[in-house]
Amino acid sequence: MAIFPIISIMLRERCGKVEKVTIKPSVWASAGFIKRMRYSLTIYPSKLVFRSGILARSETEINISDIRAVSVEQSIFERFIGVGTLSIATAGTSLPEITIPSIPDPKKTKTLILASK
Repeated sequence: MAIFPIISIMLRERCGKVEKVTIKPSVWASAGFIKRMRYSLTIYPSKLVFRSGILARSETEINISDIRAVSVEQSIFERFIGVGTLSIATAGTSLPEITIPSIPDPKKTKTLILASK
């Protein structure tokens, strides 16, 4: 049973209603737990905010209209345990601007991002 949220995804709908989905894994792997704990992705109607780090923090904001591609990569093992790597590419760069490794249920997160476009 998970006690601490690994990644929190917040989706604010256009009518002002806020829906918060907290994804908690059922399997704890100490290295994977710390790796995932340092990432936070918040989805708003007009922007996406990505925060990383535990002690030292960095924050990246991307306009939803600038998102060109959202991709999910999963190995066979990652598919079995329900995690994967989520990459978000924008119009201004040739490489993904945001890459989140070991994110729980990456397809659901991809669907939330694409639904906000």
